[in-house]
Amino acid sequence: MSASWHPAPSLRALFAEVNRHAPRRNKRTDGTIGDKNHKPPSDHIPDKDAGGVVRAADVTHDPAGGLDCNRLAKTIQDRRDPRVAYIIFSRQIMSGDSGRKPWRWRAYTGDSPHTEHLHISIKHTTAAETDQGSWLGGPPLSFVPGSVNPVKGWDEMATKEQIKDAVREVLREELKVVIQGDPNTDDGGAHPHNLRNINRAVEAIKKKVED
Repeated sequence: MSASWHPAPSLRALFAEVNRHAPRRNKRTDGTIGDKNHKPPSDHIPDKDAGGVVRAADVTHDPAGGLDCNRLAKTIQDRRDPRVAYIIFSRQIMSGDSGRKPWRWRAYTGDSPHTEHLHISIKHTTAAETDQGSWLGGPPLSFVPGSVNPVKGWDEMATKEQIKDAVREVLREELKVVIQGDPNTDDGGAHPHNLRNINRAVEAIKKKVED
């Protein structure tokens, strides 16, 4: 993560919660900091006057993977979450309690229809930025700062297929040792340390993905 910006802790908590709710969800269009197509006053642009905080998050719509953004939006709407400035999803926009027509959907005509993800912008307040309480009404999270990192710029995000390819490559090399034998041992691939190598590789991949 660049030192020049950081996502609001409340949005990191949102990602942590939806990831726990739908651990197998697609994250293809997740994001926080905007690319070059985002212009002021977009909340995807770091606020330099506030230490580089980013106050917007996009959460991928993936009903098949367990995260339906229609339900996510409805939950936040029903809870009247005070952190929300506005939500955009599927050609509609809804303001929070301090905006236009609070908590009622109205037509959205921006360049992006937001059909692939739900956009959430939070208020420009310390409370909205730092409140890591539940967004979905579930039990409290054991949230550790730094344990969730969905906040690389879109250009830096690894796709699901890229992650799969990386996993395959590591396991392919380790399995060669198991199948062909390790020249450093006299009993080939049956040696227990080869299985330990695979386990270590898998754990390293899991840690990298989780980090």
